[in-house]
Amino acid sequence: MLFAFIQNLGNFSTVDFIKNKFLNSLILLFILSFLAGTTIVFFVTPSDYLQGLSAKIMYIHVPSAWACSLIYILMTILSLCFLIYKNKFCAILAYALSISGAFFTFLAVVTGMIWGKNTWGVYWAWDARLTSVVILLFFYIFHIAVFNSQNNEESKIKIISIINLIGAINIPIIKFSVEVWNSLHQPASIIRKNGIAIDFSMFYPLLIFFISFAFFTTALTILHSHSILLDKKINHLVTKDKIC
Repeated sequence: MLFAFIQNLGNFSTVDFIKNKFLNSLILLFILSFLAGTTIVFFVTPSDYLQGLSAKIMYIHVPSAWACSLIYILMTILSLCFLIYKNKFCAILAYALSISGAFFTFLAVVTGMIWGKNTWGVYWAWDARLTSVVILLFFYIFHIAVFNSQNNEESKIKIISIINLIGAINIPIIKFSVEVWNSLHQPASIIRKNGIAIDFSMFYPLLIFFISFAFFTTALTILHSHSILLDKKINHLVTKDKIC
């Protein structure tokens, strides 16, 4: 059933319909939710009693960290589907997601460095959480670089799909690094055994920004998937090659 759904979704006309039907709405929802989150953070949410206004960078940093890990998990699932079903659209979706994933990983690293300077006094420390997130960024960069290389399409998709599966080992390392090793990074405040450790007034803006980033990722993924399939359709008209 899942394979049939992906096959149907991989049809250019289906992706074109989704783009025309939902893209503008997704962009509007992203803008509205991002503006709503920003307004709440600066005019409603209280400042941290120790760090003051500087702690508000967490409302970009934390959802970015959630997004980059979740996107990579989705890419891993799609890579596994490609290796099992040999459907190239799974690889196209994985690549389209990798653009947003790389952006949010970079954003998480940069905002983390800025926050770290205010909290620890330095921009960078060889902390397990920080280092593992940078490693994730390299996996994203590798994925994008290989997909856009001039190598044989079938072989390069196989390579990045296998590497994605290997890179998935890094996701639990990112999550549990602060608990396994000595870390400057604070432990989990939300996904933890004893429940959420932060006040609701600080928690719901994080969710708003995460939802906003989800709208952004979905819109960008549709755009990139549509662009790739359009190129393939044009190439198919010229060479009569299979689209996906």
